[in-house]
Amino acid sequence: MNQLNPEIREKIGQLKDQLADLSKPDPKEIRLCREYLSFTQQSCAILARVDLRTWQRWESGDREMSLAHWELFLIKCVFRLSGQSPSK
Repeated sequence: MNQLNPEIREKIGQLKDQLADLSKPDPKEIRLCREYLSFTQQSCAILARVDLRTWQRWESGDREMSLAHWELFLIKCVFRLSGQSPSK
């Protein structure tokens, strides 16, 4: 099992808590989550399986992110931060 540093362990715990009571995110929440995780917009778009422009529209508020995309993104973040690889 991978040894996680305390900061990564804390991030995973926070993401798991967020998944328990999930609702559609607002643009600020999307951007703050990405920045908190130190991810680029491009890497987030890849995790959510959308193109870069779609991710940018979600962050700017030009388009609403679906709950399904938000959940997929958060789940993949948990896997990525834990060093595991989700099934494709």
